[in-house]
Amino acid sequence: MQKENKRVIIVLSGIVLVFIGLVLYLAYFQVVKAETIVNNPYNSRLWVDESKYFRGKILDRNGTVLAESTEAEDGTIARQYYYGRLFSHVLGYTSTEYGKTGLESSYNNELLNISRNTPIDELKIKMIENSDGNNLMTTLDVTLQQFAMEKLDGHKGSIVLMNPKTGEVYAMVANPNFDPNQISEDWEQLITDSTAPLLNRSTQGLYTPGSVIKVITATALLEEQGQIDLNYHDEGKIEVEGYTINNFEFLSHGDINLKWALIHSSNTYFVEKAMEIGSEKMKAVMERYLFNKEIEFDIPVEVSQSPFEAGMSITDLAAASYGQGTTLVTPLNMAMVASAIANEGKMVKPILVSRIIKADGELLRDNVTRVLSTVTTPEVANELREYMTNVVENYSTAQIGSISSAGKTGTAETASGLSHAWYIGFAPAEDPKFAVAVVLEEDGTLGGTTAAPIGAAMLEQGYFTID
Repeated sequence: MQKENKRVIIVLSGIVLVFIGLVLYLAYFQVVKAETIVNNPYNSRLWVDESKYFRGKILDRNGTVLAESTEAEDGTIARQYYYGRLFSHVLGYTSTEYGKTGLESSYNNELLNISRNTPIDELKIKMIENSDGNNLMTTLDVTLQQFAMEKLDGHKGSIVLMNPKTGEVYAMVANPNFDPNQISEDWEQLITDSTAPLLNRSTQGLYTPGSVIKVITATALLEEQGQIDLNYHDEGKIEVEGYTINNFEFLSHGDINLKWALIHSSNTYFVEKAMEIGSEKMKAVMERYLFNKEIEFDIPVEVSQSPFEAGMSITDLAAASYGQGTTLVTPLNMAMVASAIANEGKMVKPILVSRIIKADGELLRDNVTRVLSTVTTPEVANELREYMTNVVENYSTAQIGSISSAGKTGTAETASGLSHAWYIGFAPAEDPKFAVAVVLEEDGTLGGTTAAPIGAAMLEQGYFTID
């Protein structure tokens, strides 16, 4: 009898433990994972809701409608993207078969005017129908977006134009692109295309930066002035543990300081000085520029990668100091780097959606400017601004008529043998209102030859377009 009781207790204990485990498992998903699962773009339950709701409009900064939902005679609701490919990566798409991307995904609940964070919210959705979603007012400008797309025509890559003080993104284009109106019809072709047209290269493309990274190395060096000698005799090459690093076209620049090293883009200078200040200093400065960190934004952003860390090899440190090796960046992050220098060392949160507005015009939410990181002191930032202004003065391709500007070119070597052409900059130099990043992916050209004129044109167009 005692044996039987023992068996019963063991069985009951097992059942209780299984029951408790099941309760905890369900509680975990209900409390911890509920929002993630419910808001997943592949959650089929979302589409039942969308059959009842008109998604809100998405507008540019001037009120021009970029996307809206319309009802056909048979009562079906369709999403219309009036500019087709022009805003494809930013707006994204919404599809019953293929999910959602871009703002359509990030602001799905706002566009539908629903909340679905708790079971009670889900119950409300089932009981209450609301046919009008909220509208998104973006910071984008149709004219600047069109201009940027024209400049990128014939190239793979990205252009990002933003306000360095407020964080507003005026233009963000990537090429190749796609037509969100044709996502279902073109899907098979899009996912097999080796050029990856669905990839938003502005936020999710990771590129070797080349010499544009030297503005960050220069930040670290300026912070160490007085501790190290910023003068250098450039012989055109430098030996690092048996590995030879050369300047572009093997040029030797003689006796130079940091300003002239940036103007001439001397690889050997930045290698030598980065080795003097060390990897830990470089790591700290890179991370202030939000490398190896998540960037808050309205759509997903890949993390820019910097290899600087204590104990890294000297050859890796040398390569990273001038933007080669395993350093990888997004164009958005590089636009933010230029913005931070333009904004006296304050890196602000980039903004794509400025306001969320109810269908009746009532303001629901404002996205306000917020500082994400203080990358350096105003004194260092302003000295860098002067140096970058000198860079433009020495590169005719980066100059903008009567408007003063500051910038840095870059030509990054890649495994394919075709270089990325880069340019980052801002204008007007004395009171910056626009910052730009341009990357021409595996273009096989020099940043000063191809990317710099595009960047200069974007800054000029912004100056004459935005009040």
